[in-house]
Amino acid sequence: PRGSTALTDLIQPLFAKANFQPQVAFSTPNIVTEVRLIQEGMGIGVLPSFYATPDDGMLYYRFKDPVYFMARVFYRPGYQFSKAERFFLYLMVLFLYQDQVGNDRITFCWCDFTRELVEEYDPTWAQELRREDPGYGH
Repeated sequence: PRGSTALTDLIQPLFAKANFQPQVAFSTPNIVTEVRLIQEGMGIGVLPSFYATPDDGMLYYRFKDPVYFMARVFYRPGYQFSKAERFFLYLMVLFLYQDQVGNDRITFCWCDFTRELVEEYDPTWAQELRREDPGYGH
């Protein structure tokens, strides 16, 4: 898929594992828009199961290996987190990352903000991640 969203980052390894590269003509990070496009017959898409309702006229198929998305934080662009909020978010990253270690059914998706939190609160862990976790980047 074109662009990067948390969902595309989660499903891309499944496509790679199946030696499949989808041909994407259009993509949107907005799931509601994606649902409407599919309902109007303008293509297919990968949706969280939350959006699969049995009476909406669409057909649903599951991946053989399920994809789990555990948490997401939404905020307005330019919002400045307080020190307490940043620390809470760091603890959430730490908890979610540790929860996926050793579980190949869960993939932790790094972004600039989560890397920034780790760098800020635990530079030693950040160094380990740079060496050991290819998804961490840097």
